[in-house]
Amino acid sequence: MTAPRAAGVVLALCLGLGLGGCRSVLPPTPIGPLDPTAERAQALLRGLAEAAAERRALRGTLRLSLDGPTGSLRSTQALVAQEPSQLRVEVQGFLSQTVAVLVTDGERFDLLRTTERVVQRGRVYPGLLFEVARIDLTPEEAVEVLLGAPHVPEGLVPASGRVLRDGGAQLDLADPGGAVLRTLEWDASGLLRAIESRSAAGEVLWQAEFEDFRAVEGERFAHRVALHFPVSKTEVRLEFEEVELNPDLSREVFVLRFPGAVGSGRRGGGA
Repeated sequence: MTAPRAAGVVLALCLGLGLGGCRSVLPPTPIGPLDPTAERAQALLRGLAEAAAERRALRGTLRLSLDGPTGSLRSTQALVAQEPSQLRVEVQGFLSQTVAVLVTDGERFDLLRTTERVVQRGRVYPGLLFEVARIDLTPEEAVEVLLGAPHVPEGLVPASGRVLRDGGAQLDLADPGGAVLRTLEWDASGLLRAIESRSAAGEVLWQAEFEDFRAVEGERFAHRVALHFPVSKTEVRLEFEEVELNPDLSREVFVLRFPGAVGSGRRGGGA
């Protein structure tokens, strides 16, 4: 069953995407090539792999600023994310009451609209977030972006790179056919500050920028994330207020418990 229009708006707030203009995240200002086999490029990729291996989960609260042609929205969210694709997002109202909850355990999802006391259930599938919230990320991509430490997609290899004017670096990752599917950008200190994902045809699918790095349990974690979706012309800013990295999480965190709610299945993904 397709979620009603109101639920889509609520969940768009959940994961922080709004209708608005899109700008380029990765403006190329190269001053020289970066050999993808050179020591610096390999060091950047090793650092990314180490961060992805160590940063497995987070729990926290964040503020979302959503602006677009349909209006502006502001919301506070309670969030739990765990690799590879487990999410719990609680949308909070003006008085901190829960308005909606989306939970996935990696295999199934539950979507609760508290005012209707209805739980929509189904199997997790790649287009889940797009169908219920117009967010064109797979659950796995959403978790990696929230953690700020993405894995290099399987099968992609360094293809070309650039040294930027501010001392940062960009590195293109291509598939075996040579199509660049992802571009990563680091600042001069080696912090990942941007990701761009493209289709095999070269179309930009989504972009993410990481800003305002602060120490969290000995790590530098981006407290502001800007997301841009050129295809649907959507963008948003997430601002973390509290963050706990790698908390001990039980399976129950990703199971929805709401006494009195009525369950329903969905068409297409399996009930």
